[in-house]
Amino acid sequence: MAVPKTRTEAATIKTRVLQATSTLLTNAAIFTLLIGFADLLLGNHLKQKPPASKVPGALYAIQRQYELPERVWGAFAEKEVKYSRGYDGYRGKRREKGKFILAIGGSTTDERYVDDAKTWSEAAEKTTNAITHEDYDFINGGVDGQSTWGHRYSIKEWHSKALPKESVEMVVFYVGYNDARLLANPPASTPFDNPDLSRRIHNYLSTNSFVYSRLLQLYHHHFSGLHVNGERRIEVVGHQPRTWEFLSSPISEEKGQPPKQSNSLKNWQEYEMLFSSLIQETIKAFPNARIAIVQQYIPGCRFKRDETLNRLGAASAAKQECQALKKVFELQENALKTIQRAGAEHTKATLIEMQSGFNTPDSGFYDEIHSNSQGSSAIGIYIGKKISNLLLSAHKRRAMTASHT
Repeated sequence: MAVPKTRTEAATIKTRVLQATSTLLTNAAIFTLLIGFADLLLGNHLKQKPPASKVPGALYAIQRQYELPERVWGAFAEKEVKYSRGYDGYRGKRREKGKFILAIGGSTTDERYVDDAKTWSEAAEKTTNAITHEDYDFINGGVDGQSTWGHRYSIKEWHSKALPKESVEMVVFYVGYNDARLLANPPASTPFDNPDLSRRIHNYLSTNSFVYSRLLQLYHHHFSGLHVNGERRIEVVGHQPRTWEFLSSPISEEKGQPPKQSNSLKNWQEYEMLFSSLIQETIKAFPNARIAIVQQYIPGCRFKRDETLNRLGAASAAKQECQALKKVFELQENALKTIQRAGAEHTKATLIEMQSGFNTPDSGFYDEIHSNSQGSSAIGIYIGKKISNLLLSAHKRRAMTASHT
């Protein structure tokens, strides 16, 4: 009996669909293999990488040219901003030999939208060398978003392996703001310092994959308003330029009350222990270096003896963000005192606070925490003067010791 025509046609169509699907899958597999092979050849997967590559968020071997247009950036506009990091991950140029001062911090040290020659670390270098009559080379190891958890990891996995330990005479930590989140959350849970699997994959591919990095550039160029290299314009950034003024009459946060966002005593203790371990890890990595812990200047906060004032507005004051920052500074002081009471070798660490001794116009900050070139210059000069005194004192002690021997 003959098969109906409709069944024959159905079988033929099914066969053709299966053949087309098979061909499509085969071509897709071949295309994927070719893209993967090309990515291996053109990307950085097989290339030797510096220690900085192990640190989440750390950039290396890049050069960017920015223009911050007045239409978006207003008074904070810049015609040309150069941002570069060498193969070793440090910002700007550095000498192969000499006396080094290592600067460590988050985005306020990284200073993504301040020119290489105008960062606070460069201003501190000029000031320090002028006062001490030495030739120190400041090395900028700032990582956007990094806190003390990440600083400790960077000391162990990056800086101690990339720098000659005998040549580092001082390590300067510019810290505070990012550490406030460690009081409310377990240190190991921070998304910047210890990212989840998806962010780790993104970080790896953006650094090593030729195809993925080019797709990111295409996305930024056409969709997010971030223009680099060719057009050299920045219109939309993670750190938005402010369009508001700091409050002339700061709002008082609750006197004597612990920060609401940081009310876990356990987390406070964990942070104090973490900060202690950062100091100890730094001493271990660079035994000849002094340590300067600069308690970061945040223009949105003002501290009095028994009161914390918030200049960012009611919403920020309700969260007691400035009081959380004040608590961070208190715990840092406690950590340093604990090390000293333990009878260990002289810690060589000194706290430098900026909230009372430093002052600069609000125009030096393009948002609530990040400085522009004007603010960076003032910060660098202040830090340079402070650490110069520490370095001169250390030189004097060494000279006295040498004369007695």
